[in-house]
Amino acid sequence: MYGYDRLTLTDSDGVEELHRSALEVLASTGLNVHHEPMRKRLAANGAGISDGPRVTLPEEMVAQALATASRLVTIHDRSGSPALSLTPHQIYFGTGSDLFFTRDARTGQRRGAVLEDVARSARLCDALPEIDFLMSFATPGGVAAELVEPRQYPAMVSNSTKPVIMTVCSGLSAFERLHDMACAVAGSEEVFREQPNYVMYGQFVSPLHHDRGARVTGSLVLVHLG
Repeated sequence: MYGYDRLTLTDSDGVEELHRSALEVLASTGLNVHHEPMRKRLAANGAGISDGPRVTLPEEMVAQALATASRLVTIHDRSGSPALSLTPHQIYFGTGSDLFFTRDARTGQRRGAVLEDVARSARLCDALPEIDFLMSFATPGGVAAELVEPRQYPAMVSNSTKPVIMTVCSGLSAFERLHDMACAVAGSEEVFREQPNYVMYGQFVSPLHHDRGARVTGSLVLVHLG
């Protein structure tokens, strides 16, 4: 058996101090939430709402959220088998996403990425035992902006059984279509909730602010999975 070294940046007292400070910031400073449906959901559950985008989260609301959050999240593969256990000390390797250009494997020349590059990358990832998950590799040229992710996703799941991590920059409609496809792969919305087969990579702007694309798709992830 191989052991592992653990990097410790602070002790339990330091962790507790960071937690208390975070609670204070969320309760007093708050954060900007621009997605109106999510603002209404937060307000209905005890958040403070201002005239602008600012939302404050009282300590008891955060404590309730932490108490009800699952400590074990497992991402499944296309067949519904457990693949990624998102628990402490687990390390997984995968590819990146959304390159506008690539180097052609046959000619060696740099060129614009196309949809077949997404499929080709997925096939390669599927064959490599070192790769645990896959991302799109390419943003395909010649595809309408609102269709990028709905075209990427089927190209990936048609060529690999491994779990998928998706980005969505094309808006709410694209994300809804992607999610509907993921539910169809799982078997139904109900099965997907029990056996999620993709991860939404939502990237936010620090500090305490969500950019327009991330706040829409990130909020919808909470609606679907919360």
